[in-house]
Amino acid sequence: MMRSLGKLAGGGVVVAVSILLLYEVLGTSRGREYQQNNQRGNTIIKEHSRPQRVIFAVGDLHGDLEGTKRVLRAIGVMGESTGAWTGGDSVLVQMGDLVDRGDYSMQVLDFFMDFADQAKKKGGAIRFVLGNHELMNVLGDWRYVSVRDIQQFGGSAKRKAAFSAEGKYGKWIRSEMKAIIVEDRTLFVHAGLMPVVAKLGVDHANELINMELRQAAGDVPNRKSKKAPDYSWLLGINGTLWTRDIAYGDCKSVRETLDILNLDRMVVGHTVQNEVTEACGGSLWLIDVGISYAYFSNTGAIQIRDGVVSSINGK
Repeated sequence: MMRSLGKLAGGGVVVAVSILLLYEVLGTSRGREYQQNNQRGNTIIKEHSRPQRVIFAVGDLHGDLEGTKRVLRAIGVMGESTGAWTGGDSVLVQMGDLVDRGDYSMQVLDFFMDFADQAKKKGGAIRFVLGNHELMNVLGDWRYVSVRDIQQFGGSAKRKAAFSAEGKYGKWIRSEMKAIIVEDRTLFVHAGLMPVVAKLGVDHANELINMELRQAAGDVPNRKSKKAPDYSWLLGINGTLWTRDIAYGDCKSVRETLDILNLDRMVVGHTVQNEVTEACGGSLWLIDVGISYAYFSNTGAIQIRDGVVSSINGK
């Protein structure tokens, strides 16, 4: 189901629990809870009688700090004047590609490292999807890095060090960004998740992608034997960080992936749209709307409340 919002009012998102519902939950040993484990034994979906926290998701930000703040204010998780977290206990999912194209990758990264701490202290959370541009910077691929961006770091050598395994941003990317995130029966992935990856299970796929990244970056030795499976393709053109097939209309794969993981919808960034776009009968949401000044300076995001997806579009 889709509901379109011009602009969300109010900073915090508070989930109200009625007295009757609270009585029902406290009056039983576990409330109405069940766990459903997928066949791969990795992803566990829990359903409770109490409402889920409200979830917001924003797409690629590409080195634009002001654009970042603009969209966070638009969805109500950042104060207009203070710049503080006002999202209460809501969850914000950022879809990757914080860096490159724009000139302020360092400032965007610094901002989110602090903003995530603020959210946690207020009972909320920010979760970060790994994007292909974070991968590129970890691997030293600077095709989309501007001269001014390099200058912000104090030169090429310092920028390279910052994205290394022991560098401030490299360490954060390797530990805090996940290729696949699941929240409230929703799959968040930068470019798309094909069924062949879904069959690995969310947890296992995340572990493999992180290990492939570390091996490709030279963080850890490559100890693969000839008999061991080769998962290097997970970082390739058909992997979660690069594929265009999902955004270009492969609804069959979307539905197969969601069936495998027992989820309701997939949300992706990576492929730029003019506005937040619903596809595949509501099973797919494309939310890279070109927020950065390097694209269109658009404003776009989604909200998920009690299983209802609302889109936010505008300048």
